[in-house]
Amino acid sequence: MLQTPKATADVGGRSVEYTPTHREATETPAALSMSVTVPMSLEDITAALWLVIDGGMPLDELDDIEFTHRMVVETLITEGSAAVTDARHALAELKPGTARANVAVAVRAKVAELYGQAAMPAQRRNLVGVV
Repeated sequence: MLQTPKATADVGGRSVEYTPTHREATETPAALSMSVTVPMSLEDITAALWLVIDGGMPLDELDDIEFTHRMVVETLITEGSAAVTDARHALAELKPGTARANVAVAVRAKVAELYGQAAMPAQRRNLVGVV
């Protein structure tokens, strides 16, 4: 009998359940469970979500909060941290005003809505006049 056990993860304080790709329709039982804590910056999260959006997933799918949390985990596990790093670098290279850059802005806005905004260093706050 094929077994497809669920995995759980904590993303931003919310528990999500998903099916890990490597366990889909496997004939062997799981031998162990593994727990890992992965620190992620807002840009890391944006990059993880960018991979699925740039891969063809509609942007409005990110309106489902639980689904979005699950996509962060699944992308990191399925694609790997190297792919997330590459996506983060690719995002930094986008030319402002292009269609892809505009989509990236929308992804960043969703990330800020769900996970908060990065603190601006004091030196930069002073330069831009933010108190």
